[in-house]
Amino acid sequence: MMQNEHLENIPEAIVSPDKSKFSFVWILPVLAGILGLWLMMKTLSETGPVITLQFKTAIGLVAGKTKIRYRDIDVGDVLSISFTDDLSKVIVKIQMNPVVGKSLNQQSQFWVVRPRINSSQVSGLNTLISGAYIAVDPGKDGQTENSFIGLEEPPSVTSDTQGTIFHLKSDGLGSLSVGSPVYFRQIEVGEVVSYKLSDNYEAINIAVIVRPPHDQFIYKDTRFWNIGGFDLALDAQGINLEVESLTSLLSGGISFVTPASVSSNQKVPEKHYFHLYKNLKQSQEKPIMQHFPYVLYFNDTVRGLAVGAPVELRGIRVGTVQEISMERDNNTGLLRIPVMVEIEPERVPTAELNNHQQRGEVDVGLIIMDQLVKEGLRARLQTGNFLTGKLFVELDFFPDDEKQTISYQGQYPELPTIPNALSGIANNLNGLLTKLNSLPIEALGGNLLKSSVALKTLLESKNWLNMVESLGQITKQASQLVATLNKDIPPVINKLDQGVGHASEVFANVNQQLPILVKNLATTLTVAQSTLIKAETALISANRLMSNEGEVGTKLQQTLDELSAAARSIRVMADYLERHPEALLQGKER
Repeated sequence: MMQNEHLENIPEAIVSPDKSKFSFVWILPVLAGILGLWLMMKTLSETGPVITLQFKTAIGLVAGKTKIRYRDIDVGDVLSISFTDDLSKVIVKIQMNPVVGKSLNQQSQFWVVRPRINSSQVSGLNTLISGAYIAVDPGKDGQTENSFIGLEEPPSVTSDTQGTIFHLKSDGLGSLSVGSPVYFRQIEVGEVVSYKLSDNYEAINIAVIVRPPHDQFIYKDTRFWNIGGFDLALDAQGINLEVESLTSLLSGGISFVTPASVSSNQKVPEKHYFHLYKNLKQSQEKPIMQHFPYVLYFNDTVRGLAVGAPVELRGIRVGTVQEISMERDNNTGLLRIPVMVEIEPERVPTAELNNHQQRGEVDVGLIIMDQLVKEGLRARLQTGNFLTGKLFVELDFFPDDEKQTISYQGQYPELPTIPNALSGIANNLNGLLTKLNSLPIEALGGNLLKSSVALKTLLESKNWLNMVESLGQITKQASQLVATLNKDIPPVINKLDQGVGHASEVFANVNQQLPILVKNLATTLTVAQSTLIKAETALISANRLMSNEGEVGTKLQQTLDELSAAARSIRVMADYLERHPEALLQGKER
């Protein structure tokens, strides 16, 4: 009871109602929340998107350290590096700067910058100290993208590169590579940015960029040619060596120029296609619109003839050898070698060509070639260089050759051919050797030897001496008689011409002259006898000289021996030439 009274005496607190509902205690939490929200928004606004890159390898890349740079400014960091599911590539996750990150699109490019050395340039040496980093080219406008395939090589052209891109079509790449320079009047104005095979795999498409203002000098008729390496030519002026520059010698290069003869300076759009010529000489040739294939069959060897060899008409190139193969002739069953060539008849201007072109005819070249063949045009192989043995196809006119026409029986028209000059000489020599081989040289030599022996026997016989002596006498007497008749008969004939009325006088004169003639005849006989005696003496001396012991006989015997030796040498030479006909051109092997 006392306890309850005690509790009742405890005073109660009087609680007065609070007029203000806001407490300053909440100011600090509210400020902290606002600050956190602001920091979160700031962080989100300053953080760019997270993107993924795929590379074949991760050489030089380290998660948390490798930077992403654009124009040498850090614009991102590598967050992590991992593999794809099939382990064929590596995936690099990158935290990008928001300014650059929002600009990434389908045209963006990424590549690793590390030290690189190639034939045309040296790059990335600064990474030897700072380490490798990933470079980015945001590209131009495009659809937003956050997954990319990284480039294994730095691109030659980026979105901020100034210049115009042109495409060149070539049969081969040669010494060109990405980064090879492009020259205009020996000034470097661009470079090769890429190359790839054409869709039909028959050519190579090369993309080049030409920087301004030099790209304004490229027109529809501009010629591009390859200047890689060096050009060594051996001609009538001597040895000519051409090198564009040391860079082009090592890494290749391209040069271009617009011919001064071109009157139209028509501009071309970007990515226009041009033909890339092999050298300056080919670029200076007149462009040919028509090419006609022909086949040639040669009986000569084609060793030394290669694809690409020229077809020339009196020193002017009018075509090119395209293919050399082998086939079997359906008619004879023998193997033969067809040589496919492309003829460019437009290189041979004629009045008929101009007339046909003005009428708009398509097969002008075929018409012209038919006419030229009828006029004696023939093809033959010729040696272009005796040092290398290279051959080319020569076209020339041979009006004395048998009349022929172009054959259109096969797949390609066939041009008539003739042997070359050396083959003609060889054929003539072979014919001569064949004729020599058919001659009975041994029988001729034997007959010559027999004739020599018979002649020797005849000269040594006494009948020969008697015959010579008698012949001498007869010759002397005949000479004296003719001389006497020439002296005495003309006066008689002159007197007989005076007429029949003087016959008696003539006879009288004859009677008077007859004793004189008889006397002169006796004198002539005496002189003849004396002369015969002298001739006999001379013949005896001649017999002594022509005997075996005499000087003439000895020399005659030597001559006969030499004739016999010559006959044997001719027989030996004929046998050797029959076995080695090439000795007439090359000489006897030592």
